[in-house]
Amino acid sequence: MKKSNNITATDGRLISAITPIIHNVVEDSLETTVKKEVNASKLHIGVLTKYYPYLDKAEVKVGDKLVLCRMLHRMHGSLIDFFTPAGDRAFCEKLKEPCIIPQSELDCFIAETSDDTKEQVLLGYFIKNNILYINPAEPGHYRISDVGSTNEFGLDVGMSNINMVSHEGVNFVEGLVQEENTTIKYANSDDVPVKDDVYTKEEVYTKEEVDELIQKAIDDFKEEMLGDTDDSTG
Repeated sequence: MKKSNNITATDGRLISAITPIIHNVVEDSLETTVKKEVNASKLHIGVLTKYYPYLDKAEVKVGDKLVLCRMLHRMHGSLIDFFTPAGDRAFCEKLKEPCIIPQSELDCFIAETSDDTKEQVLLGYFIKNNILYINPAEPGHYRISDVGSTNEFGLDVGMSNINMVSHEGVNFVEGLVQEENTTIKYANSDDVPVKDDVYTKEEVYTKEEVDELIQKAIDDFKEEMLGDTDDSTG
């Protein structure tokens, strides 16, 4: 048998020898790339850690990473649905925004987006364990439940009736401008004030009123200065 260094290197022999190596390298690299892209495009499971009501965004913990997510709504435009989790009012120093810290664990699905931001989209919440001690919706019904320790309140809309269960009654406000829209709310890092700590529009000056007061003060000051000048020259 001839030694390998004595074999003439023809084009066919080179292609035959290199082709398996190229295939292995390409297949391994391609498989790794495909797996990476597939995993990145999958939905991720996380836990809601903060909700920002004025940004309509939420902070979600996925593994050891915190991700800022935009909220996905069933409706938009003139009719939009909002949900603020029950929790403690707080202030986020990172975003400089008031937020809600959920009282209970809220598991959710999030998905990555293809835009230039690092934000993802919170698709919705899911119940990790079996539903216990909660009455599910009847066939053909839409149910919104407020589940407490001993009672269950909420709204049930069916094909032929609407059922509402409430502990404090049902409030109805008629008019174009709601009362809550006439209040000015402030938030700071120390505390988020309650209703008694804020001012209504009737208790504060408008910009026009402030400008008039400033101009009046300037005019009064000028008149006083002119009067002092006249007294000194007289």
